[in-house]
Amino acid sequence: MSSDSTRLSDEEIRILKEQKPVRWSKEVWEAAWMARGQPKPIRTHPIVLAGLLKTAGNIQAVAGLSIPPSIEQTTPISAESGTEVHFCRVGDSGFHKIAQWAKNQHQLKSISVLLDGKRRSAWMIVPREGMAVENC
Repeated sequence: MSSDSTRLSDEEIRILKEQKPVRWSKEVWEAAWMARGQPKPIRTHPIVLAGLLKTAGNIQAVAGLSIPPSIEQTTPISAESGTEVHFCRVGDSGFHKIAQWAKNQHQLKSISVLLDGKRRSAWMIVPREGMAVENC
């Protein structure tokens, strides 16, 4: 900035603009432009088949699903090799219903699993301390 004026010269403005970091590359901008209007993938929540929700039928009943969800398997990140867990995926609505069902006498417990190449939380329903286990 010049010492005799508080205004920036055109050259000083150009230099400052060149110093700004480019947040997105040209390729990222093009990919974002091409993806506009595309539906976003549906968010799912993996529910481990264990404890109070040990079958797909139990999950169907509690989550209010019209058909039982499919059963998948994965390995927990913290598990010893060879240990697998079975789970079903439910959407936001089903997960909310499961959480509401569990909130009084049970609690949600998460375990870290590798799912679709990413670290994710899978959920189990376990009894609260001092509560007896009941079937759904």
